[in-house]
Amino acid sequence: MNAAEIARHLQGRKILSGWIARCPAHEDRNPSLSLKDAADGKVLVYCHAGCEQEKVVAALKARGLWPQPDFMQQSRIIAEYDYGDESGQLLYQVVRTEPKGFFQRHPDAFGKWVNRKGKRQVLYRLREVLEAPIVFVVEGEKDVETLRSYGFVATTNAGGAKAPWLPE
Repeated sequence: MNAAEIARHLQGRKILSGWIARCPAHEDRNPSLSLKDAADGKVLVYCHAGCEQEKVVAALKARGLWPQPDFMQQSRIIAEYDYGDESGQLLYQVVRTEPKGFFQRHPDAFGKWVNRKGKRQVLYRLREVLEAPIVFVVEGEKDVETLRSYGFVATTNAGGAKAPWLPE
């Protein structure tokens, strides 16, 4: 659920900085609720009539219009696979969760994680792949690590067999 979907359910409209709709926390004749998608995927809400944010969020939840926590918050991380560039600099991670799930995240300029696919997609263990005369291509990072434990060089793409191979 994003700002546009919430606004649509509230018969809101698009404005320059996001969306505006009638606030569900009070009897609103003039739309006073601003909605905007934040860079981290969260929805920002603000009632210009003065409703407390907790009351706005509670009213949206009561209508089923508030984003539910995603699987990353309900799951526990069991493995992190670093994807680096040619020099070994970290570009992003593929994270495995339990129950079984995967997501990508990349570091931002402040040392925090952004739970979103990295801009540049590369092969897993790219630096090793570039230096090896023989490379095994396998379905996922776990399989790469198994082969590495036997002394082989292996790689995969983020997403394993389900992800398309990019031209680069």
